[in-house]
Amino acid sequence: MTPSESKTSSDDAQYILAKFADWGTSPDLTDKIERFMQESCESMKDASLDCEQDLEWTSLHAEYVDMIETEMESFCKEHETSEEEVFQMIADINSGRSIDEDNEEFVKIEEDFVPEVIKLCDYPQFLIAMRETALISTNNRIAREEERRAEEEGIRFNLSGCYFPRSELIEKNQVNSYYIYTKCPWYFRKLFVAATHNIKDLTIQHEEDTFTILYTMPFFGRKKKQYLKDGQVHTVTNTWGKEQATTCYEEDGKRIVIRVDNPAYAPDGYTTNTFEFSDNSEGIKTVHWKRRIYLDKDTHEPAIDADGNHAGTDLFCASSRTSRK
Repeated sequence: MTPSESKTSSDDAQYILAKFADWGTSPDLTDKIERFMQESCESMKDASLDCEQDLEWTSLHAEYVDMIETEMESFCKEHETSEEEVFQMIADINSGRSIDEDNEEFVKIEEDFVPEVIKLCDYPQFLIAMRETALISTNNRIAREEERRAEEEGIRFNLSGCYFPRSELIEKNQVNSYYIYTKCPWYFRKLFVAATHNIKDLTIQHEEDTFTILYTMPFFGRKKKQYLKDGQVHTVTNTWGKEQATTCYEEDGKRIVIRVDNPAYAPDGYTTNTFEFSDNSEGIKTVHWKRRIYLDKDTHEPAIDADGNHAGTDLFCASSRTSRK
């Protein structure tokens, strides 16, 4: 997995990386990996690195590695490149050693970035991912129980539930504009737009003291974020493993707000993720997940993207109350 020096031209690199992004977020690869993990994860629901490793766990890992290596070799053969060259191209894009697609200034993501599908070839990462996959049904049960409890107690605002993304309501242009504003390198922008459009298995556990979000994104894998809903600043690790000052609170009994201070693209400001009902009729509960950027923590000045809109993204997810088990 160690990148080597690439002799690929800039144009060739951009073409190959664009194809690699398409490959990594394609339904074929995503479905194949999900099917493997869902069919194999049950035996690893209690897996831990602190105990003797079961032969079945290591065998499943070897099977996964073989599957990914076969897929990666097929991609590289089709595009006349190598795995080492692909990851060197990614590192070059993000380090500034390679010209960005639109010759834009951008914020560094992570030079050593490795896609989740490749990262899981590392056994400890694989074990964690399989265990989290096995816990999906458990997390769904907790969310549904919390949803029922809120109904029984007459709590009007509770977002707990299992949600099914409505990708037809997501505007790709808006998502792309958001990542352009954040100065995200074009390659990662392409990945984020595709992955955001295909979020799966979104589960929300809205409890008295905590707010937990779990979801799966193509290329980036299963994510779990839990926040203390106390309005205090806490250190939370983001997708890239970087610590951020984060606050979570309930606002006006209508929405959950998760605020992150001083992001790289708004050093004097903050960004918010808000979760609220946009529809709750005819047995269908629809949650509106919005992300917005503000330039100043005191004036709350909104960031304006190139289209003249408040920079951000809108994600819609829906859940039928009658579908609960």
